[in-house]
Amino acid sequence: MSLFATNETVKIYFDGDKLVGKETGVWFEVLKELPAHLDMELRKTFAGAKVVVFEDGSYQMDLSDVQGAIPFKFLAQVIKGWSESVPPTIENLKKVKSSIMWKLWAYLQRLYGIVNEKPEDLIEEG
Repeated sequence: MSLFATNETVKIYFDGDKLVGKETGVWFEVLKELPAHLDMELRKTFAGAKVVVFEDGSYQMDLSDVQGAIPFKFLAQVIKGWSESVPPTIENLKKVKSSIMWKLWAYLQRLYGIVNEKPEDLIEEG
């Protein structure tokens, strides 16, 4: 085991506007885990969130005040590749369909532990 975050990635697939669990021609390849500097960048996104900590140590975040925008700068840093022929820059990410970006962002919040649910719960089969 190493102190360093790995460079491993995971692919997230879309079929039309649906997030799916099978390989398709439309995908984003993202970091599987975050290095410390990107974790801090992600935490800045949620700086205004209200956190309630329960007696058993679990917590719940009220994100209603901080989820009004997609953090394109953060996404451009964690997306290592995608199915498009242009690089996943901030400007190019802003051109992606909003329905896909919101689903990708919701998936990443679960993948990186911001939302205490499984990323797979968002997959829409069929």
